[in-house]
Amino acid sequence: DIADRKASPYVEDLYALDSFFVRKVTHPETYRDVPTRLRVNAGLPDPTHAVSYSELVNPAGLAVHFFVSHFWGHLFLQTLKSLEAFAVAELGMDASTATFWLCLFALNQHRASEEVGSSLEDSPFTAAL
Repeated sequence: DIADRKASPYVEDLYALDSFFVRKVTHPETYRDVPTRLRVNAGLPDPTHAVSYSELVNPAGLAVHFFVSHFWGHLFLQTLKSLEAFAVAELGMDASTATFWLCLFALNQHRASEEVGSSLEDSPFTAAL
């Protein structure tokens, strides 16, 4: 099917993370599609309504150190390693204490078009900056 362009090869990028994890664990109708062991080990609460990943794991919010503009096609582990290296090497921070704003996690992916808005001035990107 891949050779016939009817299917795409599986790539562990931010698109896949969104499709197979973020959207599933942040919605009350789909969170059980993610294995219970994974949800429990990650300390994920059960969503009561469709939320962003950030709202799910930090309902009171967090102060953000860095706004990250990213390409959804980047491999997730490569993105994570790059952000960790930046925090440690460039800023001397412990990577586990640095908070990065990424739209994949900060925006409610179930309502992304609504959250992004119709103008740059009204967008969450402007608010985050």
